[in-house]
Amino acid sequence: MLRTLTYSFDTANIVDQDLKSTHFLHQQSNSLYLCNYANGAFKQTKNATLEEGVSHLSCDETSPSCARCTSTGRTCEWIGVFRDGLGDTKPRLSPQQALPIFTDAKAQELRGFEFFQHRTAKEMCPSFDFGFWTSLVLQLSRSEPAVLHAAIALGVLHEAEESLGMPISKDRLAHNEKHKFAVGQYNAAIRLLMGGRTATSVLATCLIFIHIDLMRGLYEAAGGHIKSGLKILEESGNVLSHDVSRMMRTGFCRLDLQAAHFDAEAPYSKLPVGELAVLDDALSQPFVTLEDAKEQYDTLLYHTFRVLRTCEENVLKNRLDHLSEQVLITEQEKLLRAHNYLLQICSVMVHDQEQQALRLLRMHALLTRVLIGVCMARDIEDAFNEHICAFQHILVLAKEFVSSQTNVDDSGSRVGSLSTDWGIIFPLTLTALKCRVGSIRTEAVTLLDAWKRREGFWDSALAARCCRELVSLELSDEGGTGNQLANIWVDIPDHQREVTLTWQSQGASDTPAHSRALEI
Repeated sequence: MLRTLTYSFDTANIVDQDLKSTHFLHQQSNSLYLCNYANGAFKQTKNATLEEGVSHLSCDETSPSCARCTSTGRTCEWIGVFRDGLGDTKPRLSPQQALPIFTDAKAQELRGFEFFQHRTAKEMCPSFDFGFWTSLVLQLSRSEPAVLHAAIALGVLHEAEESLGMPISKDRLAHNEKHKFAVGQYNAAIRLLMGGRTATSVLATCLIFIHIDLMRGLYEAAGGHIKSGLKILEESGNVLSHDVSRMMRTGFCRLDLQAAHFDAEAPYSKLPVGELAVLDDALSQPFVTLEDAKEQYDTLLYHTFRVLRTCEENVLKNRLDHLSEQVLITEQEKLLRAHNYLLQICSVMVHDQEQQALRLLRMHALLTRVLIGVCMARDIEDAFNEHICAFQHILVLAKEFVSSQTNVDDSGSRVGSLSTDWGIIFPLTLTALKCRVGSIRTEAVTLLDAWKRREGFWDSALAARCCRELVSLELSDEGGTGNQLANIWVDIPDHQREVTLTWQSQGASDTPAHSRALEI
């Protein structure tokens, strides 16, 4: 039995469009990550201050935070869904016993689940499948009603957004009936978790909720779900079976790494990560499978973020003494060697069925090697100029990846428009913003614009919109930057009608920032 595992829904902002969301992410002083290390690039903000002295109203217990509490500016205490008493991971009903749950399902629910089963679940991890979406979640949906309703909600949203051409992720609750229906399913899942439930059911539902929030452009809520899920995993002990624990850790940790580009406090995970010494040992041992290579890259990425954050906090502000600087340089060299080895391994893996996954892995390894390579530089923007070949290689790999994708693959299956994994959006975004060759930047933006995908936290339509504007500003010098933009960040207000781009001139971090609003 788990002790006091709390999962808060305070920030989900799902029931009433007029609910005020809380601050997501960080202060602007931490927003240097996009220009320097691509961490904490996007943030979601609210545009209202709450008055004190609110009247005393009883909580109406509406999920995820009640309208009465939220509308008066109080913290809703209705977080009992994930209070004490998570049970073991054994399903309460066998799949055969649970099948009647579908008997009285409405046609819309059936359609939503069928879309989830035949499209969404298959598309979520096309390259690095870890078993959750294609196996575990489908099994749980037959025995855990909360998982079923969450799956229906995601399937309905996926179909709705795809029918619109995968536009910029945002909450369409006021104008889209499918969004309204999905919200109802979301709330049904929360209510069902109020009773007896297993740790597996809680974590599986949480993973699905993250993607529901991302489909609606609610990055704040998604980040909150990641933190809550990781906390449960950290406290779960031996409650989860080995296989289930592995799936859950993989699912949450991959999203945790993505969240680092949207929140300067991420990665949030306190789960054990291999030490740098392990990376040295790995240099002399070949990877056996593509999954081994991906696992090694994820480990590298956790260490990479730790070093990048230390550099941002110290190197750029001249806070390092000589000894500390040498320690950082040593860690930088270890990470560069590990990235080089990973790229060598990828170059000799030639199985046809793995080529698309290898292209993705190489793109991301190339990009993070660039980020590690510039992290000790005093002038980050100038340091990027030394990596034009890497950006060109990333663009070539992205073009190969896109050209190998069609609306229908060789097996007759549709190519996905939604995935939980990183794809080409992040590498192309950084290429468009950091490469100094105009033709490479323009091609990167063009690819982003045509991609029409959601890859975890990354939205191709939003990335293309922001990159096009920023590249145009830089090339035309309309932004008064001289030549290059620096200290770029993107604010996404809770009303989701526009985003605000903010930047400074390179080498002028103490000067007033420029900003521009873009309608979305």
